[in-house]
Amino acid sequence: PYIEKCMSCDESKISFYFSFDEGGILCLNCARKTLGKKRRITEKTINIMESIFSLPSKSICEKYDVSFSKSLVDIMFVYLQDKSHLKIKSYNLLKQIVTS
Repeated sequence: PYIEKCMSCDESKISFYFSFDEGGILCLNCARKTLGKKRRITEKTINIMESIFSLPSKSICEKYDVSFSKSLVDIMFVYLQDKSHLKIKSYNLLKQIVTS
C-alpha cells in the first residue's frame, strides 16, 4: 500500500483515510471525493505501517506496543482479503491474539 502521503493530491500526513480500493491513503478532501471502501487512519497507525515495511519484526515489537493494533489488523485484513479475492479464515484468531 502507498502510505507516504495522499495518493491523489500529495498532501502530507494530515487527517488520513486508508482507501482499500485505491491501495493507500487519502487526505480528508480526496477521501470525500472518492467512492469505495475506506477507513479513518491515525498518524500512529501510518507510522507503524511504515515500520512494518522497513524494520525486522522483532524491532517493530520492541518499538511499538502491539496491543493498540486492532485498527491496523482490521485495515490489513480488509486490504488483503480485498486484493486477494479470498476469504481469510484466520481473522478471528488474529484478532484474539492482538486484543488479548
